[in-house]
Amino acid sequence: MHKVIEGLYENGAITLKRKPDISKAKIQVIFLEDISSPKLFQKIPDIFLKPLKVKQVRRFSREELHER
Repeated sequence: MHKVIEGLYENGAITLKRKPDISKAKIQVIFLEDISSPKLFQKIPDIFLKPLKVKQVRRFSREELHER
């Protein structure tokens, strides 16, 4: 049986968000992401490379917005 419990690794210690209801089990630790350093874009998103032109933007009336 597998259980997933989220936690945090900091300064050599692992802190679990909740206590497991298991007395003894094998475990595997997987580090998902480094949250200590700010994330930078690896690639510039397309929305910044090809911005919308003003003529492509359409204004909606208040009634149209309520219908959606």
